[in-house]
Amino acid sequence: MPHRLRPPQLVPAVLLMVAAIGGCSASASPAPDRPDPARRTTAAARLSHALPQDPIPMVLPATGADTRLTVGLGTFGQTVSAAVTARCTHDTGRPRPQGPPPMFVRLGALPDLDLLERDGFNGGPAPDVPSVLRTAANSAEPGAASADGSGGDSDGVVRRCASAAAAAVRRLDTLSSPLQSKWWSKLDALGNRPQVQRALAKVPECLERRHNLRVNNEDGFFALVDSRLAEHADDATALVREDRELAGAYADCMRPVEAVREPLRMKLRERFVAENSREIAVLRSKLGPAVQELEKRHGVRISFPAL
Repeated sequence: MPHRLRPPQLVPAVLLMVAAIGGCSASASPAPDRPDPARRTTAAARLSHALPQDPIPMVLPATGADTRLTVGLGTFGQTVSAAVTARCTHDTGRPRPQGPPPMFVRLGALPDLDLLERDGFNGGPAPDVPSVLRTAANSAEPGAASADGSGGDSDGVVRRCASAAAAAVRRLDTLSSPLQSKWWSKLDALGNRPQVQRALAKVPECLERRHNLRVNNEDGFFALVDSRLAEHADDATALVREDRELAGAYADCMRPVEAVREPLRMKLRERFVAENSREIAVLRSKLGPAVQELEKRHGVRISFPAL
């Protein structure tokens, strides 16, 4: 998993979740441990549901815009897993396991600067989730017996439901995760290119000159984000405002870096696709139908963040 930037999920004040998604399973993305006051209300117009004609950008992102597809695919797998778990526990007479809903998780190594500039580090829409996940808990009584008598065996229920959830997304994982893992490794090596290092070295100067933010590097910037947002932890309005201002500064100063990195990624992806032609052919022919089959079977609609 590439991590050229310090992942903002290390910033506890707002639990900024910027990480690479290595697969489609429910364990692929980190989850906050408390509600986040900086989350904004979802606007339906800021979600897209159309699968791309070519799934390559969705699995092998090379630009910030590509990552909207990537995080949508990852969140779709998480949502299917969560829905299967919820229905399984309900059918066995157990309440649905508590936890945060599926959410979009940005990719720190491929920053989507347009969305960051608009929404801040911690804003943006939430994915569509089925009704089984929109309720606080299902109607089953804890300890109630299931039809096969296993409802009272809590550990057995958990294992069986976890197995069912994993099985539901196994095909999706098999199609996308191995290729995506290889792609992350290729992307990580780009950070050592001299032209990329030169561009990154100019970011602190830009932040100070244009935005009056004095830091030595990106780690220093995210430490500053942590400090600034912690000051507004009890004021949601101020927190959102500060978050957007800092994210806007970051997007502004990272645009020259992305202007260097994106063409390199695009060329690298062309070579990667050619070198993995057999796996790519399978991906192109089977990923879309696999997503559509899961949508139909589990009542989960894939969704992507949109401008």
